[in-house]
Amino acid sequence: MKIIKEIERKLGIILPKEAKRDIKKAIEFYKKFNWGKEITEIQITSREIPNILSKIGDALFLGYMSDKSGKWEPYVHVFQPVFPVIYVPPEMKNGVNYLILKGEFYFEKEGIMK
Repeated sequence: MKIIKEIERKLGIILPKEAKRDIKKAIEFYKKFNWGKEITEIQITSREIPNILSKIGDALFLGYMSDKSGKWEPYVHVFQPVFPVIYVPPEMKNGVNYLILKGEFYFEKEGIMK
């Protein structure tokens, strides 16, 4: 698979079978969630997810922009109780680079489901 070869090239290693399997699953999920759209860019960083996260609150909604339909459009998903919990790394030297939502929701090709 072309994407896996590109990841291996950027990392400078041959990925184990389990990693290749997980990447293929992630690619298929991306395509389903984005209505068949192909991945066109891969970014690899050396940042690791920390073992310790800080809870900052509950998520009332999730808003984002996506080009699922070929043009950039806003998507907003309003959560109902029990709300997902928002976690961030406790050390924020350069601002928060990511957050983790933990709750009772999942992703389908139609979008975020509860």
